[in-house]
Amino acid sequence: MTQDTSRPKQTTWHALPVDQTAVKLGVQLKGGLTQAEFEKRQAEFGFNRIEGKAGKSFLIRFLEQFNQPLLYILIIAGAIKFFLEGWGSANGWVIWGVVLINAIVSFIQETKAENAIAALSSSIETEATLYRDGEKRQVPSSEIVPGDLVILTSGDKVPADLRLVETKNLQVNESGLTGESTAVEKQSQPVAENAPLADRSSMAYAGSFVTSGQGLGLAVARSQQYGLCREFRHLGPGTRVSGGDRQRHRNWAYLPIDGETNQPHHPPNPEI
Repeated sequence: MTQDTSRPKQTTWHALPVDQTAVKLGVQLKGGLTQAEFEKRQAEFGFNRIEGKAGKSFLIRFLEQFNQPLLYILIIAGAIKFFLEGWGSANGWVIWGVVLINAIVSFIQETKAENAIAALSSSIETEATLYRDGEKRQVPSSEIVPGDLVILTSGDKVPADLRLVETKNLQVNESGLTGESTAVEKQSQPVAENAPLADRSSMAYAGSFVTSGQGLGLAVARSQQYGLCREFRHLGPGTRVSGGDRQRHRNWAYLPIDGETNQPHHPPNPEI
């Protein structure tokens, strides 16, 4: 019997018990990562931020809106009309007008999407409190790596997707992710594997806000594949957002989010 190895088994962090989560991440639940381990993981996976890509000029981006097979056909059809009927051809101007309007609308939508991505990139930058080498430290959220033990307190912005390991009256506002205006209570016990996003009470997602209480969580996904605004995962400021790009991408190969991405390509424990 042949085994299908085309896609590794997915991990649903919200459904894993706390101790299994720590084992899968290759970390201890006390004291956080050592400085040496942090440096090793940061060297491998980079910074916790959306990396911008080189932007194109407005003219180039506008001209790219015409780079579609259907528009090629319409442009040629309009040209044929003008060739047969002269520049006074009403049908020819209508066809080219439709092509131009389509390009303008697409360009406006694309620009709005890129502006939203740029704002999103800046909005997730925050300060995070975590344990490292057994000490409590405050670091930029960009320095969070997989397996970091992050501390949450009232008023904090969640700096990465966290599998909660301890909570004390913890409530988080996830309106940007779920659309619910009221804060939801969090806890550390695993939930059903098929639980909808809004019911994954064992997770705290990046970009959401702690409204009350305290908690500890292990970082399992970072800003390049975080829960908030999932439609633009994998895209950075300056990225061209075409219709084909508006789908759910995955950008960070190390850890899953919501049980949707692959297992680590260098698992900390070979038995996992």
